[in-house]
Amino acid sequence: QADSTPDVTGISPSEGPPGTKITVRGHNFGIDLNDLVSVFVCAHDCTKSAHWVSTGKIICFIDSINIKGPETGPIIITTKSGGRGVSMINFNLSFDKLKPLISSSIWIDEDYDGIIPGQQDSLEVDVKQILCEPDPLGILPSNTFSSGTPLTNESLVQYTSKLVDQSFHPVRFLLDRHPNTKWENLQRGYEQLKRNLNLTSVSDVGNKGDYISKNVVVVINVMSDMYKLSRLVSRQRTHVSDDLKNKIQELMDDISSNFTQLSQTYSSLLSRMSFYNIYTKNLSAFQIPRDILKCIRIKGDYLAVIDSFSEFINRSPDSDEKLLSVFQSIDSRIDHFIQHVVDNL
Repeated sequence: QADSTPDVTGISPSEGPPGTKITVRGHNFGIDLNDLVSVFVCAHDCTKSAHWVSTGKIICFIDSINIKGPETGPIIITTKSGGRGVSMINFNLSFDKLKPLISSSIWIDEDYDGIIPGQQDSLEVDVKQILCEPDPLGILPSNTFSSGTPLTNESLVQYTSKLVDQSFHPVRFLLDRHPNTKWENLQRGYEQLKRNLNLTSVSDVGNKGDYISKNVVVVINVMSDMYKLSRLVSRQRTHVSDDLKNKIQELMDDISSNFTQLSQTYSSLLSRMSFYNIYTKNLSAFQIPRDILKCIRIKGDYLAVIDSFSEFINRSPDSDEKLLSVFQSIDSRIDHFIQHVVDNL
């Protein structure tokens, strides 16, 4: 039985951030995939991502979603045939600084407020600071990773335990982060939270001073903005409303004037488009008087005149456009044409 205990002789690489692909080499890693029970890398469960290659090689990934445990630890492999084997080689979990153009296996929330103004490099995000979210109650160690344990309770599933999320709920926070904490410890954590939020008595001046000294940049920026806002309001308190009202009235007058001009231009455009449509539709009616005079005076082709007039009657027998002047001109020319024919007979 001792000879079949899993033995790790080497890992590659020996350190890396969450999501790193690790190749574990050694002996007695199981007969096949079904013989492999679990794979832990520095107390991080990597069983789901473990790929059994042979009895001496396993490939796995450090889980980048649910990270719990220390940053350094051994490789522990458990098989059905050989039992549990702990290696003497440790893997170091590192956390790099992320920049806008560097890819990461950790999801960075857009509303993450871990970047504080005044830092040396405000474009860098500390991944460890995101994952190792501090405990506001001061109960858990500072290197404890935040977890997002899914719940089946419908009343809490829509909330989260992350302090920076808008859907944060204190009950969900206690269930996720303090499921086994005793009531006495929770009471002490509550008092610690009150001190951190400066909700204690006025005599507790030391803690307030420490809080201000740690966040001096934010406090100065807020006080500067409040001072500028106070001066602006006090200086323009008397005439700011009247000035704003006059500007709004001037803007409304300009809009009304522009709308009137636009309406007039639009009406003129519609009338011109209507005239153009009538002209193109009854183009032959406008050409008949000229053709009659041309045929009578120059050519004497009476048949062409009759054909043009018949074509016009056939094209617009029910025309209701206002072409009275054209029709009257055509009637007078036809009468003149008839008289001319009678005189020549």
